[in-house]
Amino acid sequence: MNALAHQLRAEAESLGFSLFGIAPAVTPEGFSKLVDWIAAGYAADMDYFGNRLDAYQELGFVLAGVQSVIVLGFPYRTVEPTTAQINQGKISRYAWGEVDYHDVIHMRLKRLKSIVIELFPDSSARGVVDSAPIMEREFAKIAGLGWSGKNSLLLNRQHGSFFFLSCLLITLPLPVSQPNETDHC
Repeated sequence: MNALAHQLRAEAESLGFSLFGIAPAVTPEGFSKLVDWIAAGYAADMDYFGNRLDAYQELGFVLAGVQSVIVLGFPYRTVEPTTAQINQGKISRYAWGEVDYHDVIHMRLKRLKSIVIELFPDSSARGVVDSAPIMEREFAKIAGLGWSGKNSLLLNRQHGSFFFLSCLLITLPLPVSQPNETDHC
């Protein structure tokens, strides 16, 4: 499994992912905060949070038999924007691309998934980019990618917060990364 993890890391880097870590498929520590947040009414009309609590708690509802979560960071444009002219709005940096980031990242996740299935045909994998009830930031912390900033984003010492998080769930027991235990805020 170490060889597979190294191969996936190398392929992820070649596909443009700047962050790579592996977490076990456990109930994330922040799950209780999500439950409290919903109970306090902060989800408002976003019923899908409460309706999918089982999956947020147990990744097996997202992919049966999941054992490992590869968490990936994909950078987005961080060059300084031009000054907005009168009657122009400002657009968040993550939306500057010409193609929807979901599509860009999902195609890359499919490549990583194909490596897993090619080498281990009896395994399963699922790539997720904001498309399943997964607490990506929590798994990113477990996988050692960073810490939660005061802005509620995942922060990384080298990459700041200018990256998208995605996950590849796998039914194989991969070696886990060292969790992030330091808060640098």
